Amino acid sequence: MEKNQKIILYTQKFYSKDISDPSVIVLNCLANQRKNNKELVILSKKYDVSIYEIADFLCNHNFLCETPKGFSDVQIQEAEKRLNITLPASYKKYLSLYGQNSINDKFNHINAPAEIICSYDMIDEILEDDKEFLESASSEKENNEYYPLFKLPKEQWHTVTENYVLIWYENQGCWNVGYLKQDLLNGVSDPPVYVSTQDDFITFEKICENTEEFLTEMLFFAAWEIGFGCYQEHTSIINFIQKEGLDQYKICQKGTHTCIDTKNNKLYFYSSMHDSNEVLLVSEEEGEKKYMNDEERLADTFPVLVGLELPVEELDLEVVVRNTLLRSRIHTLLQLLQLSHAELFQQFPNRQQSCYEDVLYQLNRLTEKTDVTAMEK
Repeated sequence: MEKNQKIILYTQKFYSKDISDPSVIVLNCLANQRKNNKELVILSKKYDVSIYEIADFLCNHNFLCETPKGFSDVQIQEAEKRLNITLPASYKKYLSLYGQNSINDKFNHINAPAEIICSYDMIDEILEDDKEFLESASSEKENNEYYPLFKLPKEQWHTVTENYVLIWYENQGCWNVGYLKQDLLNGVSDPPVYVSTQDDFITFEKICENTEEFLTEMLFFAAWEIGFGCYQEHTSIINFIQKEGLDQYKICQKGTHTCIDTKNNKLYFYSSMHDSNEVLLVSEEEGEKKYMNDEERLADTFPVLVGLELPVEELDLEVVVRNTLLRSRIHTLLQLLQLSHAELFQQFPNRQQSCYEDVLYQLNRLTEKTDVTAMEK
């Protein structure tokens, strides 16, 4: 395993009494800065940076070490032709610059141009799969959310739901995000973004006003998943901002806002959109200390989990991670803990870093729950 592939997650959760309290995730990227460099007093900071600057920063950070990699104009144009739409220019630019970088699969997942699909097409597939049931005499079919659409000709589906061009999806498929197709057909240059809210392709609501706002949110969650950062509870946000020399009035605004400190190689996200606060700290230095020994077994890293009888299916792993482990005949937590860090990493030849991190994150979460249960006893 390469040095830049070491990662450590320390997680501590705090829940505020006031759910409107803002939260802040701070990405501490200090790979090349000495701890006691007192000469770095005057900081160079830029606020509300573009999604392209954020993506460039994350891709170039030591945890990823990737050069920007996007989809070709031909790939994007083929998707537009297939769907008979024109995607917003800002989204096409992001696809062409960073569409294929792994940052887009760190928490939620991007649809490649060839995978972009309309919600009506997904409904078509569901209705075809469930056709026998929906045509049956069963009274339960009337409780199926797709039954009203099954009874209507497609030309009237708009009376139940609009058609959306789906560009992104949640890491376990619980929601999909996209543009209202009619907005794209009408030539709206920077349309709102909508999210499905009932784990179906029927009920959508507006989540962001434009592409920039939406992609900033996706990169926020990707940064959280990578883990080199922290949420701070409301009472400590102001102290942290003052300590870091941030302009409170520039960054502490409604929504999600950013700041890049180019001199100290730091990126900050500030978000007031989430109702729980969580502290998550990951540092390259600590990561090297804990995971430097590739041959160390997971059982030695997470000793509190040894002895727990738990099937792999009960870990909240991404589907691709869980299925890969099962195919390798790793069916229980005990079997998983017998692997070394290097052996775990090698289980995932196609998405090594993100899958490896997902396992570690879930083991950290399980450790927290086990520690809390032990304290309560």
